[in-house]
Amino acid sequence: MMKVKTTTLLLLCTSVLSLHAAPSTSPSTIPEKGYSYNGVYFGDTFSHDSQEGIIDGCTTAKGSYQKDHALFKQNKDYNSGWFLGRSKCRTLLVAK
Repeated sequence: MMKVKTTTLLLLCTSVLSLHAAPSTSPSTIPEKGYSYNGVYFGDTFSHDSQEGIIDGCTTAKGSYQKDHALFKQNKDYNSGWFLGRSKCRTLLVAK
């Protein structure tokens, strides 16, 4: 029983800390350099294919499915960008 409580407490603390450490997307916290889309900062350097994937993934997260299926299957940068865009833009849809 103690092990279950300890595990539950550990998971709860980890969840709270990860939510607290989540990056803010307010315009004042977006660095001047790097790649951002729709007010979300994604990082320092991304290839053109990664940026296209981010845009399509972000569009999908907002409810309008968009993906270049051929590029998604063949291009690692586009594929990774699509998932990154979808996951980071999805957090913007959380009700406040």
